[in-house]
Amino acid sequence: VAALAPPGQCAFDETWASAPLVARRAVSADAVLLRFGLEDGRSLGLATCACLLVKGAGVVRPYTPVSTNALVGGFELLVKVYPDGALSRHLSEMALGDTVEFSHIPKTSRP
Repeated sequence: VAALAPPGQCAFDETWASAPLVARRAVSADAVLLRFGLEDGRSLGLATCACLLVKGAGVVRPYTPVSTNALVGGFELLVKVYPDGALSRHLSEMALGDTVEFSHIPKTSRP
């Protein structure tokens, strides 16, 4: 039950806010699992199947976190890195501690 969160309880809102990259793990030759940090003791609070907007490298793309709300202090994105993907390459090459901008808009959640 700890992993359930109703729509509208996300740690991010419609304004852009940064989160630091705190861990990276290669999953395959072209995919990486990235963990971004949140305030201590806070979960992402995102409804299942909802996405976050990510801004970096001059572009904005939607990503659906793969972590559940049971993870406190962070959230995880699984990113497939495309050869010509400006944001996916940027995310995969970030140094630990670097930040990227996130936002969440209600229309990315289903009731």
